[in-house]
Amino acid sequence: MNFIIEKIPASDYQKNREYYQHEFDLVEDKLVGKGKYSLNGNRKTRLFNIMASIPKSEWDKSLKSFLKNADKNILLDIRNQPDLKDRDDTPTFEYDVSIANQVIDLGDELYVNPEIEYEFYDYEMEEDRDVAFEFSGTYFIEQETVLNIPESWEVSYLPEPLEIQHDKYSFKLEYQKEEGKIKYNKSFKIK
Repeated sequence: MNFIIEKIPASDYQKNREYYQHEFDLVEDKLVGKGKYSLNGNRKTRLFNIMASIPKSEWDKSLKSFLKNADKNILLDIRNQPDLKDRDDTPTFEYDVSIANQVIDLGDELYVNPEIEYEFYDYEMEEDRDVAFEFSGTYFIEQETVLNIPESWEVSYLPEPLEIQHDKYSFKLEYQKEEGKIKYNKSFKIK
């Protein structure tokens, strides 16, 4: 017996684009630098709803919490805040950022994790699940991160690229070493 009468089609994933751009330096045991974040679609609607429901005096605190996904390891100072009354525009935030607990120091080696957005990290899938999982919406997340490397340092390892393509989703993670920097690019789509 099927109780689904009709499904409401999800919006085109491209309308839900979120774009992160970061450039970091390693300062002691933190990633410190500048960032830019723009959003559309469902996440933009969520942000506008949050801001409309709180007093203007709490906007700064709430925006910082929203931008860092309430992560206590991230300190954020918004440099450029878009007009959050213009619902037709793509809001783009520019900020200074410092992130703790992304660097592991083993004495003569450092392990650096440039990933700061952990999509679906809190999702749990039952091991005995026999029905396909369906997300409540579509997602399109792109991230470009540059990690500046001091001249005296050597990069000895970068993870291999990962690309998974499917009709309903795609993931692409890629590291590239260039002169004085490492570039990390991520594309994540649930269609």
